Amino acid sequence: MFWSFFGGFIAAKVAKRAEYTNAAVIGVIGAAIGFDSMLTNHAVPLWYELTGFIVIVPVSLLGGYLALKLKKAP
Repeated sequence: MFWSFFGGFIAAKVAKRAEYTNAAVIGVIGAAIGFDSMLTNHAVPLWYELTGFIVIVPVSLLGGYLALKLKKAP
Protein backbone atom coordinates (compact mmCIF):
# COMPACT_ATOMS: atom_id res chain seq x y z
CA MET A 1 0.00 0.00 0.00
CA PHE A 2 2.89 2.35 0.71
CA TRP A 3 4.21 2.03 -2.82
CA SER A 4 0.78 2.69 -4.29
CA PHE A 5 0.45 5.79 -2.14
CA PHE A 6 3.94 6.91 -3.09
CA GLY A 7 3.38 6.19 -6.77
CA GLY A 8 0.13 8.16 -6.78
CA PHE A 9 1.86 11.00 -4.97
CA ILE A 10 4.75 11.16 -7.43
CA ALA A 11 2.48 10.81 -10.48
CA ALA A 12 0.32 13.69 -9.29
CA LYS A 13 3.31 15.80 -8.27
CA VAL A 14 4.94 15.47 -11.70
CA ALA A 15 1.71 15.96 -13.66
CA LYS A 16 0.99 19.42 -14.94
CA ARG A 17 -2.76 18.69 -15.11
CA ALA A 18 -5.14 15.79 -14.44
CA GLU A 19 -3.36 14.87 -11.23
CA TYR A 20 -6.11 12.54 -10.04
CA THR A 21 -6.18 10.73 -13.36
CA ASN A 22 -2.45 10.11 -13.22
CA ALA A 23 -2.69 8.86 -9.64
CA ALA A 24 -5.60 6.59 -10.58
CA VAL A 25 -3.62 5.12 -13.48
CA ILE A 26 -0.87 4.16 -11.04
CA GLY A 27 -3.52 2.51 -8.86
CA VAL A 28 -4.98 0.58 -11.79
CA ILE A 29 -1.53 -0.63 -12.81
CA GLY A 30 -0.91 -1.75 -9.23
CA ALA A 31 -4.29 -3.49 -9.16
CA ALA A 32 -3.47 -5.32 -12.39
CA ILE A 33 -0.17 -6.51 -10.94
CA GLY A 34 -1.97 -7.54 -7.75
CA PHE A 35 -4.61 -9.41 -9.74
CA ASP A 36 -1.91 -11.31 -11.59
CA SER A 37 -0.29 -12.14 -8.26
CA MET A 38 -3.65 -13.27 -6.90
CA LEU A 39 -4.07 -15.72 -9.78
CA THR A 40 -0.55 -17.13 -9.80
CA ASN A 41 0.67 -17.00 -6.18
CA HIS A 42 -1.33 -19.00 -3.66
CA ALA A 43 1.04 -18.53 -0.71
CA VAL A 44 -0.87 -15.48 0.57
CA PRO A 45 -4.42 -15.89 1.97
CA LEU A 46 -7.21 -14.88 -0.41
CA TRP A 47 -8.78 -12.36 2.00
CA TYR A 48 -5.46 -10.52 2.18
CA GLU A 49 -5.14 -10.38 -1.60
CA LEU A 50 -8.75 -9.20 -2.02
CA THR A 51 -8.33 -6.46 0.58
CA GLY A 52 -5.22 -5.20 -1.18
CA PHE A 53 -6.93 -5.40 -4.55
CA ILE A 54 -9.92 -3.33 -3.38
CA VAL A 55 -7.92 -0.71 -1.47
CA ILE A 56 -5.07 -0.08 -3.91
CA VAL A 57 -6.79 2.49 -6.19
CA PRO A 58 -8.20 4.62 -3.31
CA VAL A 59 -4.77 4.61 -1.64
CA SER A 60 -3.07 5.84 -4.81
CA LEU A 61 -5.77 8.52 -5.15
CA LEU A 62 -5.05 9.54 -1.57
CA GLY A 63 -1.41 10.05 -2.57
CA GLY A 64 -2.58 12.16 -5.50
CA TYR A 65 -4.81 14.18 -3.19
CA LEU A 66 -1.90 14.91 -0.85
CA ALA A 67 0.34 15.94 -3.76
CA LEU A 68 -2.37 18.26 -5.08
CA LYS A 69 -2.80 19.84 -1.64
CA LEU A 70 0.95 20.39 -1.32
CA LYS A 71 1.12 21.81 -4.85
CA LYS A 72 -1.54 24.43 -4.10
CA ALA A 73 -0.20 25.35 -0.66
CA PRO A 74 1.21 28.89 -0.52
